[in-house]
Amino acid sequence: METEWLNLSIKRIKPLKMENVLDLVHPYLCGIDTPHSPEFRIDRRHDPYGSCLLLGFRSGAEILTVRGVETGESGDCIIHTPEFRQYHAAVPGADSGYRNDWIHIGAEIAMPVVKKYGLEFNTLLPAGSPGILSPFIGRIQREANGGEPFRREWIVLEIEQMLLTVARLVRGRAESALTRAEERYRDEFSALRARLLEKQGKTAAVPDLAAELHLSPERFSVLYKKFFRCTPYDDLLEMRLNYARSLLIATSFSMKEIAGECGWRDEHYFSRIFRRKTGMTPTVFRAGSR
Repeated sequence: METEWLNLSIKRIKPLKMENVLDLVHPYLCGIDTPHSPEFRIDRRHDPYGSCLLLGFRSGAEILTVRGVETGESGDCIIHTPEFRQYHAAVPGADSGYRNDWIHIGAEIAMPVVKKYGLEFNTLLPAGSPGILSPFIGRIQREANGGEPFRREWIVLEIEQMLLTVARLVRGRAESALTRAEERYRDEFSALRARLLEKQGKTAAVPDLAAELHLSPERFSVLYKKFFRCTPYDDLLEMRLNYARSLLIATSFSMKEIAGECGWRDEHYFSRIFRRKTGMTPTVFRAGSR
């Protein structure tokens, strides 16, 4: 029923009028890290401003969703449609009320963007990043209160970037859901990858990297992809190619020297790899960057 209503509503949306910033947001209808007392609650039949309400929770809270009243966690977000009942309250028995970032957004801009990035309305979105909305809300407030040229267009871009950031976090967490046993390796993998980036991925082999963490190459590769959403081989290759790009742009090294500096013994093999991954030879890339 919710999906049917959303599809019909989007079809009825008229093209945005770009002359009035208040069609998008009101400077006073948003807040950053707003504190609430334990007894405070929002309970209203629909949005009083006819807008979509985006909330990011910095603490646990009780929230009405399409599944009923649920307990949200710190880092969760939710996007309410204008007609959906809004209910938010402190977790029963909590010593303090919930804290959240929040902003009312004109439905004409919010609804198509939410649909575009595959987010769900009136559903807990486990972004896992408390405060993720705050920098966007801060910039939107300043633009809405200011008088700079193109401020409405700027706010449209900030809203889309904010929702895209939420969508990216939600999808990333869904794709890389970790067990407790896997989670304990996160810091070690992050430190390992930082070292690889410093070395531009040179002279690193997957079996050796796996041995550093006392893992089999197969297990290492599975975890690496979960943490970084790419295989270790592809990541190492991209690091080396990025280093090659920088040398092609910033130095006069020969192709043989660049190949050796990036960890390839054969300049012809380097050239084939470079062309396969970038669509052009190193020589053409260098010529086009100068």
